Amino acid sequence: MNSGAVGIITRCGCMLVITLQLAGCGDIAEHVPNPFELSSDEAVQEKVFVAGSGPSSSDLDQIVGKITVISHGGRDDLEANGPIETALLGDTAIAAGGHAYISNPETGSVTAIFAATDTVEGVVRVGIRPGKVALDPSHQFVFVANQGAVGDARADSVSVIDAVPTTTTFLQEIGRIQVEDSASDITFSTRRDRAFVSNRLSGTISVIDMDPANVSSFLSTTVSIPVGPSPGVMAYSHDSGHVYVILRFPTASDSIAIIDADSLGTPDLLSGIPRGNAADQLPQATFLQASRNGNFIWVSFSVQASSSGGIGVIDTATDTLVSRLDLSFTPNRLVEADDAKLFVSGGEGTDTILVVDASLPTALREVTRIGVGVAGRDRNLAISVDRTRIYVPNVGEVSGSVSVIDVETHLVLATIPTDGENPRAIVSIEAGDLEAPDGDAGSDQDHDHG
Repeated sequence: MNSGAVGIITRCGCMLVITLQLAGCGDIAEHVPNPFELSSDEAVQEKVFVAGSGPSSSDLDQIVGKITVISHGGRDDLEANGPIETALLGDTAIAAGGHAYISNPETGSVTAIFAATDTVEGVVRVGIRPGKVALDPSHQFVFVANQGAVGDARADSVSVIDAVPTTTTFLQEIGRIQVEDSASDITFSTRRDRAFVSNRLSGTISVIDMDPANVSSFLSTTVSIPVGPSPGVMAYSHDSGHVYVILRFPTASDSIAIIDADSLGTPDLLSGIPRGNAADQLPQATFLQASRNGNFIWVSFSVQASSSGGIGVIDTATDTLVSRLDLSFTPNRLVEADDAKLFVSGGEGTDTILVVDASLPTALREVTRIGVGVAGRDRNLAISVDRTRIYVPNVGEVSGSVSVIDVETHLVLATIPTDGENPRAIVSIEAGDLEAPDGDAGSDQDHDHG
């Protein structure tokens, strides 16, 4: 095991909580109770890595990152093992090349977990306060938004990590690109090899032109586009070739800015979605996501000075708001299942998941509300690889959990305890990426892990 690895997890099926052997001591961490007994002959279809934080097993006064692994088996079995203990964890995670990458803002690093063996394969040092992690369209690089330090513009940057296991620079920061104040989110154009970075405090979007065949060409230069106050979450539509950006400052004229991401020259700022309460306007947008076909942008929004909000739909063919569904609560995150069925989490204190039928985008319809029994805030919802389950992290006063919802029946299949009190980052990895290579899988390699 390399110096970045802190534990060895025994492999199980399906949704799992991890069995941890701490490096150097041989003690086995106590299992979280399993909601199901997984058959010994059951093949693993998927693993879900859930990152939270809680007291260290060796020092209750020390708060550490805790990663629970949930396995999903072929006969709908669920099992959970854990925790893997590591550095303090951030809010975002991605899957790349059979690894889960999780940002650690407190330590300025990114943890890479090898999913086949449930081991921490490397900890990569990046910039100050790393937040959003994103995988580029070529699947060669992990981009990390370093939010930087107050008063130090030089610390605002994007780190680029080599995510190809066969290279000599795998799990190394191969470049750091300076952007503007408080890098927040990252998205990519799939047609023009461009990365877009929202800079919250400078009110700009940095544009990084990429050439994956020539790494040095995208490690030094950016173009900056002023878009308005406090840009945050972004989404790219391959249908329109536009990037949609939430503007979080309520005095802005637009709720969402729109950039012509695929233009031949410098990307232009287009007409956005106006801020307001009229039928063709949006109040404060809180989250957005491109539909799977790229034809629409799903938007959650809140109404200022109110606990209410709703879901909006932007038609990417016209870049106009074509539908709104007003709600009695403020929705937060959302994820799209098959047939344009949206699963939506609420704000703080809401213990329900809303299901919205968006198959007719011009007439959104509420289907049902699913009680998960645990109030949550800023839930980072995830969907299973086979698109049959929704995973809902729940924040608990003593320990957290993950609720598992069946997409078709809307039933809560299980609520799986996690060791972390504050489960936030969540990512799933499919079976095809869970095969360990021949030889010493998950062991150290002949390069620096950072």
